[in-house]
Amino acid sequence: HGYHGANSPLFNAGGTGAVVGTSQANFVANGVAGGIGGNPYISNSFGFEAAFQPSDKLSISGFVLYSDITGLGANDNGEVWSYGLGVALPDFGKKGNVLGIFAGVQPYLGSVDSDKPYHFEGFYKYRVTDNISITPGVIWLTNPGQVSSNSDDAIIGTLRTTFNF
Repeated sequence: HGYHGANSPLFNAGGTGAVVGTSQANFVANGVAGGIGGNPYISNSFGFEAAFQPSDKLSISGFVLYSDITGLGANDNGEVWSYGLGVALPDFGKKGNVLGIFAGVQPYLGSVDSDKPYHFEGFYKYRVTDNISITPGVIWLTNPGQVSSNSDDAIIGTLRTTFNF
């Protein structure tokens, strides 16, 4: 349960800018989908996460997020949803490596009449030494802004290096 002042995003990590999700999901109490700003609002958010590891070589995880938004203006209520499912294969190729795939939906406003902003991701954590690993990956986002059904997709390459001390 939370109170959010005017012009504040739902997913803000304590700052003034949104850190995840579409503009519509972050600024539900705007009264007009897609704009920034608007009225203060109250959120009631619920989530469920689960992880299952049936063997040492397979891990399955998933989550569901639901936020009920009550705007303190006229016609500015909404529902925000997000969900996903991932599969990881530990020790794939050699001990310490991980192959992972993930599919889900970024936080989106349920009442917007456009395609959902799907998120697909694949990565491979390669253990270089006991203390260093490199993780290349690719992310494909469909309708990343939840603006319209014919928005351009986004493809993002990632590269992470991890140092353990």
